Amino acid sequence: MSNTASDRVAALVQGLPKAERNFHIEGTFEPKMAFAMARHNDVDLRFESTAGLRAAYDFCELQSFLDLYYETASVLGTEHDFHDLAAANLGRMPAENIRHVEIFFDPQTHTSRGIAYDTVLDTICAALEEAEADHGLSQPAQILCFSCATAAPRKPWRSWKLPCPGWTGSPVWDSIRPRGAIRRRN
Repeated sequence: MSNTASDRVAALVQGLPKAERNFHIEGTFEPKMAFAMARHNDVDLRFESTAGLRAAYDFCELQSFLDLYYETASVLGTEHDFHDLAAANLGRMPAENIRHVEIFFDPQTHTSRGIAYDTVLDTICAALEEAEADHGLSQPAQILCFSCATAAPRKPWRSWKLPCPGWTGSPVWDSIRPRGAIRRRN
């Protein structure tokens, strides 16, 4: 094994404990999983193959990312899908020595397709609890992002044991969001 300065720095960085912040779960699909869920849930993706989807991840502007984000998010259809996506990503974190995660998710992306807020929240929270127990992720935080363009949930966010809500959408909401809310800029 080489002992160059670059190798030593890489080993040092690998060994450092890390925090994953602003980890938006719906934007983390591996192409193979996206295609498997698309087949299972009878959703068509515009890509011919996993290689085509992987190539699309080399986006150059925000709109390219958002188009891909919403397309892949559309394959999430069941409780198991949300859990499996979260668990797969959280399960990869120990290899990078990630010890803390702040996970963002947008239930409103899914409610228009008839998926309840509680389905999204409960399954992602279950995967986080499992990751904390299985992989030592310390005090994982969940940040529920409310889209300014769609209706807010009927159930108050404070009853969901979340540290705070996040907001996505128009900058107009910056002036009226609750104190302590996080503004996620797309």
